[in-house]
Amino acid sequence: MPEARPDLAAPIDLGGEGTPVQEAPALCPAPGARLFLKREDLAGQEYGGNKVRKLEHLLATARDQGRPVLTTGAVGSHHVLATAWYGRRLGIAVHAVLGPQPATPHVEQTARASAGLLAGAWPVPRWPLLPAQAAVVAHELERRHGVAPLLVPPGGSSVEGCLGSVRLGLELGRDVAEGRLPEPDQLYLPVGSGGTAAGLWVGLRAAGLGTRLVGVRVAPALLSNRAHVRALAHGLCRRLGWHLRLASDDLVLDTAHLGAGYGHPTAAGEQALARARDTAGLSLESTYSAKAMAACLAHLSGAPTGRVALFLVTANSKPLDPLLASAPPTLPAPLRALLGSPIQR
Repeated sequence: MPEARPDLAAPIDLGGEGTPVQEAPALCPAPGARLFLKREDLAGQEYGGNKVRKLEHLLATARDQGRPVLTTGAVGSHHVLATAWYGRRLGIAVHAVLGPQPATPHVEQTARASAGLLAGAWPVPRWPLLPAQAAVVAHELERRHGVAPLLVPPGGSSVEGCLGSVRLGLELGRDVAEGRLPEPDQLYLPVGSGGTAAGLWVGLRAAGLGTRLVGVRVAPALLSNRAHVRALAHGLCRRLGWHLRLASDDLVLDTAHLGAGYGHPTAAGEQALARARDTAGLSLESTYSAKAMAACLAHLSGAPTGRVALFLVTANSKPLDPLLASAPPTLPAPLRALLGSPIQR
């Protein structure tokens, strides 16, 4: 394994390290296979999920440089909520340009929590308008604060943010070395902005694991694609000065579970969500983790004896009550207008 450089260590501690691993035999559909869970949903001091490790790098940069943060995402983005929450705890003003998303109770609750925590929220009615609006907002924030904001892409998936996911890959190497996890044949995770997959790819190879990544695409191909993940992974290797072999077949992208589009639940995803809840006590959500779990269970059906799969639980499972303390009782009208027709559950 390459020697860990000092700049790979988390510059601030938001509780991202050391998430548990557990086996889920009742969830595994193949009697001869084994399914394990890496519980990133339990990361973080108050709010969990796979964004916490990224924010330990990104928010440290904003704090050290005295800059506000400008990020983007859907109106019910977990990334936006996590950034707003931990940014406020660190005294960093977090602003967001927000795009539309299908309505579910979970999405509306997440959006309401973000509305109470963001220093500024700028809605755009259509996703193609988001880059231009972000440029306008960045100019306004620089005028207002006297310093350019730190621009954080969707999902926190910059090279700097993805260092947190490299650390996750190295942690999985320790989980294997210390006997908490047999070396997985495949690791399943949702792929939206691609940063978690890119960082894991680098971290797993640096840890000496041959695990294949199976990313489940949950966003449009323009954002969520192999070329983007590979570019981020190679950017990380350059950033760290590591020379790793990233073979083309190391990453499989399953495109069969997107359904009607980003944020639209699928029948298979909702069935997987219910099964994961009832057999393993997991709190998945429809946009990302349920679709990834549906793919994982479909791939494991009929898997040969001895196959070991690992599922990355990326969605926060901690109560939202602390994050809702400052939330408006109802979502402000400009943000509510971003929600699509309610989906009957």
